[in-house]
Amino acid sequence: MATEKFPLFRSTVTLVGGFAIYAFALMVLVLITSIAMAKGATPSHEAVEFAMLGSSLVAALAGGYATASLAPNRQRGHVTVLAAMMLLSHINRVVHPTAGASRWYPIVLALVSTAAVVAGGWLRRPRSPSLESA
Repeated sequence: MATEKFPLFRSTVTLVGGFAIYAFALMVLVLITSIAMAKGATPSHEAVEFAMLGSSLVAALAGGYATASLAPNRQRGHVTVLAAMMLLSHINRVVHPTAGASRWYPIVLALVSTAAVVAGGWLRRPRSPSLESA
């Protein structure tokens, strides 16, 4: 395969692909959540934060799983790099929180997203042959 000659290219595609899956899934989940919340009474600020945490959790699981799927020979390394990217992308919000947002929210968002990427990669880990045949 042509990408075997260029492992850096394959790694880049793997990480960009995993992050793109995360971003797309998050966009769709936030849209669905926003539509669902708009149909009812005005939700509290805390309810919106918890809904966004749940959306981020699911999207990060999908991103971690996709990254592990795209790098079948080096899953752990690629998932670790994506988790680090996720953590770094949230650092600015931790250091400079949005006005009016709860102080705990960006910290928990960074931790949940990072842990979910790792968990998504773990879900895609190779299974032992004895478990697959059962």
